Amino acid sequence: MPCIFLIILLIFSTSLHANLGLYAVEESFFYSPSLPSSFARDRWKSVPSSGPRTDLFLWSEQGFRWGCGQFGLLFRSDTISRHSENFFSFIAATKKKQTLSNGQRYEIDFATTHWQGQGLRASCDWRFNQQSKLVIGLAYLQANYLLQGGLSGEAQFVSEKDYDFQFSVDYFYSEDHIFARQVDRPSGRGYALDVLLQTRLNLDQGYLELSWQARDIWGAIFWKNTPRTQAQANSDTKTYDENGYVRFLPVLSGRETTENFRQALVSRQKLGLLLNPLKPIGLQAEFFVYQGVIHPSLGFVRLSPKQRLSLLYLSRSKALALAYNNKYLHFSLAMDHFKPRKQHYFAASIALKLY
Repeated sequence: MPCIFLIILLIFSTSLHANLGLYAVEESFFYSPSLPSSFARDRWKSVPSSGPRTDLFLWSEQGFRWGCGQFGLLFRSDTISRHSENFFSFIAATKKKQTLSNGQRYEIDFATTHWQGQGLRASCDWRFNQQSKLVIGLAYLQANYLLQGGLSGEAQFVSEKDYDFQFSVDYFYSEDHIFARQVDRPSGRGYALDVLLQTRLNLDQGYLELSWQARDIWGAIFWKNTPRTQAQANSDTKTYDENGYVRFLPVLSGRETTENFRQALVSRQKLGLLLNPLKPIGLQAEFFVYQGVIHPSLGFVRLSPKQRLSLLYLSRSKALALAYNNKYLHFSLAMDHFKPRKQHYFAASIALKLY
């Protein structure tokens, strides 16, 4: 794979008159109806709500541009989790050793796809008739952290400080957070393809801009010697702390193995539309889509020859998004609340071009 990137770089740099420049891109996205964004800092001091998912994406890239091409260093971290509505409420109650609800039954279903790593990314853009642009990027990834799989079961109230539970698990991991199995961390290598297409259609009055961006439209990470646990667990053997609260020490039956594993990357796509019938104000709509989830947004944009300023409302997350663009800088920020402990949607990006 590194040889492919060297070849691409040589193709990009064939023009002796090409301008050399620098660029940097930072992007973060967090969405969780059940956990606030302060959870990363406060952990179980946060107050979970009910909700079926928790998603987090981080993208950090810095590099240089030469001719039509860009070549940069890339860091990424992706997390997509699905869980029962009150999963985190139950976990928080047991972590804090709170009084459990009388007669309550808890579903403890949880599934996740998580990885993080770094690598090299090369891309090239082509322009057609000054109205359209196509960008294709290919990344070589070296991953160093993995968690994929899940558990399914239930917990049942016994007393205010005690509960019975049973569940089954099947997951690959770098660290065993459930049974504390001591393992050597696996390493993974892979690739990811991304595409950006933009075009402008002239109308009788104004114009229509269309854009489509797809991350990980084709990609995977291949892990070697990956720890895996497939097992059933229950609370048949219990111990209690000095305050009489049950300890989480599950009885395990199953198997623990080490396997090679292919982790498919989850594609994320964004569709954008901008209609400008009355200058300088236009209408803008965006749709962020991944794994069956759609985040639609609609709003207004103020246009000028050298810059844009837009304000959008995201109906799914009830958040506001503000974005600014000029030749050298792109900045956007979206959130549903200013206080991190009440914030369940947060997205920010900044891109700087010095060419």
